[in-house]
Amino acid sequence: MSQNRPTDEDSLRRRIAEMGADTRLSRGEATLILAVYMKWKVGDTLATVRKRIGTAIDRASSANSEEAVPLKRGADRRFLMDDLVHWARWHYRKTRLTFEDLPSHTRVSIDGSLKARIGVRMRASGVGYPGNLKDCQDLIGRLYLEIAELKDHASRREVERKRDLAARFKKK
Repeated sequence: MSQNRPTDEDSLRRRIAEMGADTRLSRGEATLILAVYMKWKVGDTLATVRKRIGTAIDRASSANSEEAVPLKRGADRRFLMDDLVHWARWHYRKTRLTFEDLPSHTRVSIDGSLKARIGVRMRASGVGYPGNLKDCQDLIGRLYLEIAELKDHASRREVERKRDLAARFKKK
C-alpha cells in the first residue's frame, strides 16, 4: 500500500489475521489499527486520533528518540506488528490499554533486583547448583528438554490464539 492511499480497515484486519505478529505496516496502517483501541476525547474524530498517534509514532521512530522503548522502522520504512504492539503497550501503559487482540510475540525482561531475589530464594529454598561437570551436563540436558516443551506449548497456544482472532475478524 502506498502512503497516500486510504487504508481499508477490513482488509488490514484480514492481513493481520493471516500474517500475525510478522505483519509489516505503513505509518497510516499503524495509526488506524491503534486508533481503534484508543480512548477518544470529546470532540475527537478518527483523523485527530490518528494524527495524535502518528505524532507519537514519529517521535518514537526518529533517530534521536529518547523513548525507553523506541519504535524501529524496517528498510521499507514499515513497522513490524510485533514491534508496534510492544511499543504501544509501553507508550500507553498509563491509560491501561493492553492491545491484547493484536498479535505479538511474548517478550520477557527481568531487572537486576528480580534476578537477585530469584537467586536468594533458590539458595534459601535448598535448591543448589551442581558441583561437578557430569551433574551440570545432566541439568543442562533437562533444561533443554523443558525449554523445548515450553516452546511447543507456546506455539500451540499461539495457533489457538490466532484461530480465535481470525474467527473474531470473520464475525465482523
